[in-house]
Amino acid sequence: MRVALCSKSMELVDGNFNKARYFMIYDVSMSGVKFVEVREPEKIGVMLDSDEIDERIDAISDCKMVFCSNIPRTSKARLLSRGVFTVWMRKEREIGEMLEELVEHMRVNPPPMIRKILEEEKV
Repeated sequence: MRVALCSKSMELVDGNFNKARYFMIYDVSMSGVKFVEVREPEKIGVMLDSDEIDERIDAISDCKMVFCSNIPRTSKARLLSRGVFTVWMRKEREIGEMLEELVEHMRVNPPPMIRKILEEEKV
């Protein structure tokens, strides 16, 4: 399953979806994690102070989940309408640690949202 992590530093999941400097893209499976690429909203034509978020959503539309430190309700609704689940991180997390925990959740007892994604990917 492909995920996007919102980051200001490329080290932590610490970015607000509407203002994140980087989208760190990973493929995550029960067997591990594979780094895909870094997507920079500034380089895909999105101004950091822009109210328009459609280009940000387009930039991660191939992802099934996005993890961020904050996300406005309107952005969350738009992402969900495109089939991208959002996860609000209550505190900043180191990317590697967070991804290891995600893999462990997938293996042991995936939450309903992740279970649904995994079932859809089997089809």
